[in-house]
Amino acid sequence: MEQAVGVSLVALTAAQAIWYRLGLQAPFAYDRDQVFQEHPDWRVTHNEADGPDITNVLIYGASTSVALYAAHMVRLSADSSGKAIRLYGVASEARWESLKTKPYGYNAPVEYRDLRWSGRIRELTGGVGIHYAFDCISEGTSVERICSTPARNGKVAIARSREGRAWKAPNISVKPSYGAVWEGLGEEVEYHGFTVRRSPTARGFAVAFYAWLNGRMDSALSPAPIRLMPGGLESVVQDDFQLLVAGGMEERRAIRTEPWMRPVSAEKLVYGI
Repeated sequence: MEQAVGVSLVALTAAQAIWYRLGLQAPFAYDRDQVFQEHPDWRVTHNEADGPDITNVLIYGASTSVALYAAHMVRLSADSSGKAIRLYGVASEARWESLKTKPYGYNAPVEYRDLRWSGRIRELTGGVGIHYAFDCISEGTSVERICSTPARNGKVAIARSREGRAWKAPNISVKPSYGAVWEGLGEEVEYHGFTVRRSPTARGFAVAFYAWLNGRMDSALSPAPIRLMPGGLESVVQDDFQLLVAGGMEERRAIRTEPWMRPVSAEKLVYGI
């Protein structure tokens, strides 16, 4: 149960970015033509976006729980398509070894504190660039930097409100796609000052995703690591909200001495009720 609670919305968030918006091949069927009818600007085929031999994929915030699912989904896409994928990640060096292991299999993680990380990605791809990029954090200058990495016809997905600084990042040549996990409800949702409109295609994708996941979690998708927090709902404000501060990732440092209050990385916080 503790593992299951950290799956549903987090995994759907990753699936919406990797398979629904970026369009990497999913291991299940859904109506892609209907998606293109609703979002014609997403109509970039795999052949147009991919390289001739290897598809380059980049995930920023690679040690977040969303990114752990996203990386696994990238590997599932490689299995489904039979096409070689080289996966790059931007994360703390302390997480590199675990990110290189299965089911994530990052080929070349880079340090997010390195102000030259976007240039480093360009170098690692031999100047080709990234075909599909997902910014799981989308704060500060991350969107501007990740939008400097794509190859020709490369695609970028981000995870923040269009009203926020991330969407208004200056000097970007690629228009990133934005989505909210609640699109999967198929209803209109107010979020961060704007309306997430009702999307039958997003609803259809969510239904197909959960149908694929249902009953095959052990074989289909590895659960992200969890941190079981003490207390119940009464502890969320005093503990959880302090760990997940409103500021940026750099502000998420040790603020108390209890072991469950260590900074959050590569795990999902879980409470029992």
